Amino acid sequence: GFKSPYLLYVGNFKPHKEVHSLIQAYRHLPIPTREKFQLVLAGAEGVYGTVLRKKAAEEGISQRVVFTGYINEPDLPTLYGCADLFIFPSSDEGGTRLIQRVDATRIPRPEWRGHWS
Repeated sequence: GFKSPYLLYVGNFKPHKEVHSLIQAYRHLPIPTREKFQLVLAGAEGVYGTVLRKKAAEEGISQRVVFTGYINEPDLPTLYGCADLFIFPSSDEGGTRLIQRVDATRIPRPEWRGHWS
């Protein structure tokens, strides 16, 4: 399970969503930051979820990365509302309903152009 404080990603785990890069970036956070904030990855796992679990293990952070599985629509506002930061690392997305939903909760979310490196 997980509890606050946490950093949140919600969506599928297909490669263009860049969740693998998010896991790598989380690994590079200072240790005290990783100890304070869990990384919560919410979404149906499928084949890509297995790859991401392996990536978290390879990075040595699997105990701090939580895979929730699919979250039902009525439960999403609470998940967003309790997050300390929403992260949407996709390299191939335009404006989406998801971003509008997150903005409505007023939780912080970073924005950038380009790719994780």
